[in-house]
Amino acid sequence: MIVNYIFVVKRNMLYTEMSTINYDLEGGRKYGICLFGLFNIILLLGLIGVGIYGFILFVKLANRGIKALDIYINEKTNNRY
Repeated sequence: MIVNYIFVVKRNMLYTEMSTINYDLEGGRKYGICLFGLFNIILLLGLIGVGIYGFILFVKLANRGIKALDIYINEKTNNRY
């Protein structure tokens, strides 16, 4: 009986350590980790948005670079002949 009780207590402690909701000494719930997780999700979505915007700007810059290189090559080859 005691061994079974110790197993249940340890299993519950492991479960509460793995869950995102922590319990304080009075049995109430703390939502600090949940709010921190929500902040991380918002931060992650913001960084993904900035990354996509940066990729779009990079593609536009690459297109301008290709056009400028084409103009440069045409000027150099047309001047020789």
